[in-house]
Amino acid sequence: MYREVREEIRKLDTSWIQEGEDDGSSPIIVLLHGFPDNAKSWSKQIDFFKEDYLVLAPYVHGTSERDKFIPKRRYASDSYALDIIEIINRVDRDKNRSILIVGHDIGGVIADKVAQFLGSRSIGIVLINSLGLDQFYYRKKDPFQIFKSYYIGIFQAPIITDGIFKLFNRRMLKFIYDTGGLDKKDEIREHGKEVFRGLQHYRNFAREMLSLRNNIRKTLNTNALYLFGERDKFLELPSVHEAKKFYAHSEVRVINSTHWMHRNDSSTVNRILSKTFNAWLAGAKEKHV
Repeated sequence: MYREVREEIRKLDTSWIQEGEDDGSSPIIVLLHGFPDNAKSWSKQIDFFKEDYLVLAPYVHGTSERDKFIPKRRYASDSYALDIIEIINRVDRDKNRSILIVGHDIGGVIADKVAQFLGSRSIGIVLINSLGLDQFYYRKKDPFQIFKSYYIGIFQAPIITDGIFKLFNRRMLKFIYDTGGLDKKDEIREHGKEVFRGLQHYRNFAREMLSLRNNIRKTLNTNALYLFGERDKFLELPSVHEAKKFYAHSEVRVINSTHWMHRNDSSTVNRILSKTFNAWLAGAKEKHV
């Protein structure tokens, strides 16, 4: 069992897992899950990193069993990113700890926003089979990405999709996990129907993306690692050229895995993350010498 914290964040009861080294100076890893998951989908990373880092794994609004009514405005990417930053500030009151951000699936949209808002407080961002909102928009004319992202359009019809997920939640969960290549015996397949509340994030993100109107943000001057599975069914692999448009110091790594690589191939993913974090932290330390 993990330590689950539930506190009022910006006047909304919010839940997150908090594990690891909390001596006031250890680096912080923020793990942002995707759909249809919850914070426990990061269990293999929490267990691996909690000895040397303070690990925070927030529940996307609505996906905790204890969540009740969530105002729709709190699903917006800016709003949710501000909630994440408030959680970080609860454990980093002096704002002097190194922060590493990891996002999977739609968690990458929030990870990108958090990195923007944190500025120099963020040491780097890792996108695991994920992209920021501006990068999704950048791909708006890519026919291969449009084909892979067909489901986002379907999610915009709440009466239909909510009804289907309510009636056939176990079958739909199995379908999504099977399509994404999640191991047949993985324990997160037993998630409850509350994980489908994360659909509201997809609806908000789609509207936000359309509102960009070619106003793509400037390149962030931060470290970034794109960690993609060669057999991911939902996203086209990013090129180094594309990555550089969004993060000044970016790297693309592709391994023989699936959308849920942090579950199926956790040993490989954790090793890559550990090596990357160590390099980023060492680089940040050198800058302050």
